[in-house]
Amino acid sequence: MAGRKRGKSPRRKHKQQGSGTPTTRVTMTSDEALKKGLQAYRQGDLKQAKIFYQAVLSADPNNFNALQLLGTLFYSAGSYQKALPLFDKALSVNSDIAEVHGNKGLVLEKLGRDDEALKCLQRAIELDSEHAPSYNNAGNLLKKLGQNEDAERYYRSALVLHPNHLDTLNNLASLMLMQDRLADAESYYKRALQAAPDATDTLIGLSRCLCEQRLYAQARECLDKALSQQPDSAAAWSAKAHLEGYSGDLTSAITAAREALKLSPQNARYHCELGDLLSEYGDQSQALEHLRKAAKLAAKDAALLHQIANAFKFSGALPEAEQTYLAALAIAPRRRRYPQASQPDTQ
Repeated sequence: MAGRKRGKSPRRKHKQQGSGTPTTRVTMTSDEALKKGLQAYRQGDLKQAKIFYQAVLSADPNNFNALQLLGTLFYSAGSYQKALPLFDKALSVNSDIAEVHGNKGLVLEKLGRDDEALKCLQRAIELDSEHAPSYNNAGNLLKKLGQNEDAERYYRSALVLHPNHLDTLNNLASLMLMQDRLADAESYYKRALQAAPDATDTLIGLSRCLCEQRLYAQARECLDKALSQQPDSAAAWSAKAHLEGYSGDLTSAITAAREALKLSPQNARYHCELGDLLSEYGDQSQALEHLRKAAKLAAKDAALLHQIANAFKFSGALPEAEQTYLAALAIAPRRRRYPQASQPDTQ
């Protein structure tokens, strides 16, 4: 009997240890937990990173780093409503960090609060005049709002700080392409390719630019390379639809546009593109279905709404064209006057 009692004692002791908190977690400092969380985040393990960050906040609810890191995690996961209060609380602890103002701006933009988002990005720049991401992100927001001159100014400021920053070069080139400044757009796309010769997004943008200049062989060469690198790129298939449409092969263009939409079914631009092609093909019913979907999805994007309005106009849906022009104007009153639906589009 005595032997049995001695045999049970270690099992009871092991069970008591196992039911408690592991020793490594008891002794881990906040800095160590944050380091572990950041490591997990960078490895793509958001669940584990969240555990570490929340553990720190359970012990210290005002830990600035844990607040802003957890906010960034929720932003990355698309949980914008959860991210915003974390950035707000972080800024209540320390309001002088440009990066957090910038990140809050990105969250507000995702939530459709564009004016507040822009103020946050501008505040980030006031705090740190060399915070290049906020210049670039402000440019993106202003471009969406149709404030092209201001957008270009912010992009150029970002490039002063980082002359070879790929995203900013692409964004500025895209803005110029949208304004039909084709030579300038081509120059910036090629500058971006010098920095990153195999950058798929740059190849796609350059193919669109070359297509607009009717340099179809060069455009196709860029696009073929992009698709060979990323065959599941919705943007590449969209560019292919653009190229095939310009070169006169409507059937291939519509097929490519449908593939882009299959890969990204909630993309307003792709719905607009397919609607435009179907209208040219003569399928007005299907065209209007996609254009209406595009207008609904692009409710906060003035530049895209303007493009959708043009597509409505050319499909013959004049009341919907005018309604969409007015929606764009309500978002971006500083944009040049939008044409009336019954008048030729001179922009």
